[in-house]
Amino acid sequence: MALDRRPSRLLVLGISGALVAAGGTAYFVTEHARSADAAGPAVTEQAGPTVAAESTDVDAPEKAATVAVPAARGAYDQLTADEVAFARNLVAQHPSYAGTESVTDEAGAQYLSADLADPAMYDDLHRRLSLMYYDYGSEELLHYVVDLSGQSVETVTAAQDVQPAPTEFETQTAFELLLASDVAGEAILQEFTETTGETTLTEDTVDVTAHSFSGGALGSGVDACATDRCVEVLVQTADGPFLTTTPYVVNLSTQTVTPVD
Repeated sequence: MALDRRPSRLLVLGISGALVAAGGTAYFVTEHARSADAAGPAVTEQAGPTVAAESTDVDAPEKAATVAVPAARGAYDQLTADEVAFARNLVAQHPSYAGTESVTDEAGAQYLSADLADPAMYDDLHRRLSLMYYDYGSEELLHYVVDLSGQSVETVTAAQDVQPAPTEFETQTAFELLLASDVAGEAILQEFTETTGETTLTEDTVDVTAHSFSGGALGSGVDACATDRCVEVLVQTADGPFLTTTPYVVNLSTQTVTPVD
């Protein structure tokens, strides 16, 4: 199946996520961003995925030679980690996945999320998963619909200028880039030491979150974020105060940190 490279203004994500269009621009809604009420049949809350199902490391399902076929489930049953792993492995075998890149410049697009696709949108009773990936090579969001019943990738859609909320792995990467940067690292560590009395700043000593940054004014130094994948990192100490990190934007596509006004 050929990959449709036309920019998409609206993609259906399934039950717990959606790409919505506003003012000609597409935005991704997840639990990390503003949510919208969705009509349709009630769905049981999804089971938490296992580490293997969420992994983007060496044990990621995309890198496995094969993944066992999951047990058959009803259209509205809970999404399981086994189903996610199987669907991700199918995605990795699809021609559109070849040549894509992750946030660490490794082969294979960056896995973002998986949801149960809304059965009400289809005429059959097949169980489908909606999966999101980000290709750092082409700066595109890839949306896969996998038919678990048919054991195949059903559709693939690529969208540009769409920035989902960063994943935990992308947030970790951004935090590491921020601390290692010449423009921000020393100042952040100094503030952390003055605030807490500690000298070791790691993910274990603070609470790190991040949100997408879509770009600033032309010539601001972060205008590339209109197309690149950029984030702002929020760092909160154990006692509650936030460190001064919002004056900096981390460009995950170029692995750089830029001050913003």
